[in-house]
Amino acid sequence: MRWFAYVDNGKWFLNSLLSTSEILNHLHRLPTSFEAFASIQNYDVNGVIQSCPLYIDIDASSLYDAWEVTRDTWCKLKSDFSVTPHVFFSGSKGFHVIMPLLIRHSQCHTIAREIATDYCTDLDTKVYSSRRMWRCNGSINKKSGRYKIRVADINTPLETIIANAENGIDERHNKFEFKYYQSPLFDEMVEGISKE
Repeated sequence: MRWFAYVDNGKWFLNSLLSTSEILNHLHRLPTSFEAFASIQNYDVNGVIQSCPLYIDIDASSLYDAWEVTRDTWCKLKSDFSVTPHVFFSGSKGFHVIMPLLIRHSQCHTIAREIATDYCTDLDTKVYSSRRMWRCNGSINKKSGRYKIRVADINTPLETIIANAENGIDERHNKFEFKYYQSPLFDEMVEGISKE
């Protein structure tokens, strides 16, 4: 289960712990002018953190710099863990990288921060808090007028990414497989950090 909320005219609504299918149902029914957010952490029915993926929020002085840092981070992660990271353009000033590797720990966000700092130079460390809400894929960013979109190919030119984000109104209905993988190196890193 994850926390889910949406924003209309600057006001937050719902803010509830829901299953993935319930979140998708709400997301698909919301008007495209509403911003939608879900927690990066997974919870049990009592609201206790169970897990989260390794996640990275990259912001830089310019969007071009952020894209270069994202590509570099993607290459390092893929090389070390032999798993392809998922990349999303936030719709504003940066990129989100999600590794499909699960950290099963009540402090998964703290462990994720420790691992992320080894892989990314322009890391936004403020996102490593409990109940961290991330913009849902296909949700509009009201400040920029662009949508958060998945970047399927790491070699996509930034100009194409921006154009796709401006036309990303149907992105929330696109389905892509997101399954978690195993990595002995990653599990070893998580175990080491969790014992500190």
